[in-house]
Amino acid sequence: MALIVKKIADILTEVRDTLQDQQQSRWSEQELFRYVDQAVRNVALTTRYNKINHTIHVADPLQPGITDTFELPYEAIEFYNIESEQPYEIMDARTIKFPDNEEEEVIVEYYAFPKRVVYGAVVDLEMDEDLYDALKFFILYRSYQKEASTENIQKAQYFKGEYSSALSLHLTRWHGKFEVKSTRTEFLR
Repeated sequence: MALIVKKIADILTEVRDTLQDQQQSRWSEQELFRYVDQAVRNVALTTRYNKINHTIHVADPLQPGITDTFELPYEAIEFYNIESEQPYEIMDARTIKFPDNEEEEVIVEYYAFPKRVVYGAVVDLEMDEDLYDALKFFILYRSYQKEASTENIQKAQYFKGEYSSALSLHLTRWHGKFEVKSTRTEFLR
């Protein structure tokens, strides 16, 4: 696995070359940033490539100011393993509660979404080199999907197929999860 760092401006230039929209007349910069964010989230959701190991220090409830609710550093897609001797409750995609609040170090392994790609705040994108083409194909798919013409709908379907093909090239690396089609679509806004 080789990580690469790409400037989002360079990614958008490559995408705009394919879209033939260098003058930004059909797709705004903000719109394409949203598609980059959606692509990053969809790739993570589909491949489960971003596995996080996190330790939670649960403390004795008799100590003042100690909480029984803990927030994970990244939004979880799916929990892989939680090593705890006490009961716990998953509150949402980032929060775990330990009602007994017994002192313990809990190991949490989970597949996570990467940090959000925010227009004007994020300049670089770090990703696995094997996922770069899939990312671009997803952005192109979403770009053409908004256009209502028959030609652009066909282009959208073409790039959606290219996206799936790019992900399947390294199928065995993605923890055997790629063949499980997810119905989650919260990354589309």
